[in-house]
Amino acid sequence: MSYTTTQESMRRSLDEMQRALKAAKPSAVVKGHSATCPNPRHEDRNPSGWIKVGEGGIVRFHCKGCGYHGDVFQVLATSRNKTCEDILTEIRERDEGKPAASHSEPSAPARKPARTWPTYEALRSAVDAAKRAQYHAIFEAAHHYENPDTGRTDLLILRYRKPPEQGKTKGKKEMCQFHQRPDGVWVEGKPAGKGPLYHRKENAGAESIVMVEGEGKVEALRVMGFAATCWPGGAKAVKLADFTPLDGVRRVTFWPDADDFGREAMKEAAAIVGQLPHPPEIAWIEPADLDLAESEDVVDLIRQCERAGVNAKEAITNAFANAKTSTLSDGLKDRFAAIIAGEWYSLGFGFPILDKLSKALLPQNVCILAGRPGSIKSFFVLRVLLHWFAEGVRFAYLGLEEDRTFVNWRLVAMLERNGNLLDDEWVKDHPGAAQDAYKRHRETLNRMNRSIWERPGEQVTLEWVTEWVRNRAREGYRVIVVDPLTVCRPAAKPWISDHVFVCAAEHALSTCNSSLLLVNHCTKGAQLLDMDSVAGGSAYQRLSQCILLLERHKPPKQATLMKPDVDLGRFQCDINETVHICKSRKGKGQGMSVGFIIDWEALDFAEQGVILKKGQ
Repeated sequence: MSYTTTQESMRRSLDEMQRALKAAKPSAVVKGHSATCPNPRHEDRNPSGWIKVGEGGIVRFHCKGCGYHGDVFQVLATSRNKTCEDILTEIRERDEGKPAASHSEPSAPARKPARTWPTYEALRSAVDAAKRAQYHAIFEAAHHYENPDTGRTDLLILRYRKPPEQGKTKGKKEMCQFHQRPDGVWVEGKPAGKGPLYHRKENAGAESIVMVEGEGKVEALRVMGFAATCWPGGAKAVKLADFTPLDGVRRVTFWPDADDFGREAMKEAAAIVGQLPHPPEIAWIEPADLDLAESEDVVDLIRQCERAGVNAKEAITNAFANAKTSTLSDGLKDRFAAIIAGEWYSLGFGFPILDKLSKALLPQNVCILAGRPGSIKSFFVLRVLLHWFAEGVRFAYLGLEEDRTFVNWRLVAMLERNGNLLDDEWVKDHPGAAQDAYKRHRETLNRMNRSIWERPGEQVTLEWVTEWVRNRAREGYRVIVVDPLTVCRPAAKPWISDHVFVCAAEHALSTCNSSLLLVNHCTKGAQLLDMDSVAGGSAYQRLSQCILLLERHKPPKQATLMKPDVDLGRFQCDINETVHICKSRKGKGQGMSVGFIIDWEALDFAEQGVILKKGQ
């Protein structure tokens, strides 16, 4: 089959396929190359289909749930209940300028052509008269966004003021937008593309520019000799503006209005400017520091200075001098300051050698603790929880494998340093000792349980755990533990859901400088204990900062060890547990292993040293 130029372009366009899939159903979801199925017989709530570029560059959709597949024309035909021939015919006739076939639904009314005026004077005369007749509005100002290269007005904003409503002293303003065509004709409406910045021509070559919200504030600053600018459209139009004229400027000072909308708009603008190829130094003026009340701005400051007999230009110059500055590297400066102040540190497990080598729980770190069944992962974690509790660390523990009572049973045995308490027959034969142990540690258990969550009654999903982690991060917990993650219900596409989970968790951690400890299993039948043996998708290996694998030795094995920073030389010792540091992005211990002796009677872990390999 031969295709027209338009049809060939559509077959090879990812954007066309995404648009067709989004329009297929009211509940359609399209995220990059994944999308819900357009098949009306497939109730696909979670994206189960993939967009792929096949042979010849043809973009096709394939659903792994129901098997539906096709190119963009087949997707359009399915969603519109037509044949592919119908869709191709519509496209061909549209290209040839033929009227489209009538439909049962009424077509949208044709858009009225934009009004035009041959001169600026003609435009002003017509618009002024219309505003007087319609609103009794009066003209206040005209703002020309002049193009420094062509001399034409890319954007013209006329400001009118309506009469004040009853009980108010000032009427609402109305802003009207126009632009000038290359032939000099003035056209109603804003121009196509991104909105220009104000006074680009006048600010060309300026080393320092002030960014405010609104043309009136720009003019007030310019009268005093300051280079100033703004974007058109106000607080909601930041993303619609072109900030590239600020590329290479030495310093841009952002001065928001004293309200939440103004501050958020300026933060958004500053973030865009900070990503320019040659970003300027960013300076920020906080209106509250200038004693500006809610909704007040630079114009209000000037008026206040005039009433108080203060030199307004000098006050504004001082405000610029005291503005808080930032650059793209300021994050490192703040990080160093936090480290020096003791606010940024690696939270330890209570084992000095492992802590120093792994740096597993630095803020924002995701640490994986994995092992084969029987490698006592949960015992290790509970031992760490007791250490954090004693140190006053604020932790949140989610136990997914057993209920709260089981966790408390293990905790009381470890607090009592009596492994017999875990034997139900021993408890039955020693009721007094068991009850006394509970009474001794009841207060500690109750306090610890405020930081312990158990799984809900239904089967746990990764989405549920994501939200739990996000909530604990919002609450400011220093470390968040999920034990074990492999209890979650398997997803249809684990390689996607695992990646989404880890990315969402890392974002949540970054908001409060928490750490996340994920307890996991090894893959079934794993022969070697390395990163590839961790159960789940590759996202855990790639995106986590630390991976620790536990290996239990039954019977104990003899190993040659050494203790870093301690001049004891090498020594031999029987160990019954090894922690392998398979990954340590922020520590020096990657590839090393630490040996432990577990005292099963006292349920305690004793760190011995770094295990030396043969030849070391």
